[in-house]
Amino acid sequence: MTDAWNIAVVRSMLAEGRSVRLPSKGISMIPLFWPRFVLIVCPVSPNELRRGEVVIFERNGSMVSHRIVALAEGGIVAQGDSNLTTDGFIGHERIIGRVAYINIFGLRIGVRGRIYGRFILLVGKPWRWIWAKAKQPIQTLHHLFSRKK
Repeated sequence: MTDAWNIAVVRSMLAEGRSVRLPSKGISMIPLFWPRFVLIVCPVSPNELRRGEVVIFERNGSMVSHRIVALAEGGIVAQGDSNLTTDGFIGHERIIGRVAYINIFGLRIGVRGRIYGRFILLVGKPWRWIWAKAKQPIQTLHHLFSRKK
């Protein structure tokens, strides 16, 4: 299965109004998402998008989950919670869905809501500075533990 096939399947399921469970990969959304957390993604229309929410979008044929840091005409600007730079402009056509919950060890935790999103945006700036200093050791640990056996 290719990433393009996965994206097509996820888009079709969301178009039917169903939610989709996707594994979290990578470390750009730490501290909110850690690798192997399960993201529950729901359909979203462009007029429902709000600053502070986490969306899944398509970038270079892959699905990426990042937080909306700004709304723009015809799209959004997103950024990973631990990234120092934004992803730039993302058109509405590239947005796949919105992350509504994360599933951690069987617990379903909501990640939507203005208060939660604003809190993460507020603490995000100092977190990014701290993360920049600690990123290399954590990337090494992530690489060691996520190797296929």
